[in-house]
Amino acid sequence: MPGKKGGQPLHFPVTPLAELRGGRIGKHSKMVSEILSDLKKLDEYSALKIDLAEAGYKKADLRSALHRAAKKNNCRPGDHVR
Repeated sequence: MPGKKGGQPLHFPVTPLAELRGGRIGKHSKMVSEILSDLKKLDEYSALKIDLAEAGYKKADLRSALHRAAKKNNCRPGDHVR
């Protein structure tokens, strides 16, 4: 039977992996995707200036979300994501 190992009863219901959605969509996902999209369009001598107060995010929270997204997309330090 799928989802069981060693014949022990499960504590929670089983769902096939194919039915699960494709990842976590956090509260920063829209902003992060917009930032990464804009960064891809910049040359190496330009930077983005983001007004965090207007965006409504804390610097540490947005930075963490950007780091996770960049790591997931295999961005390297030289890829303009700093």
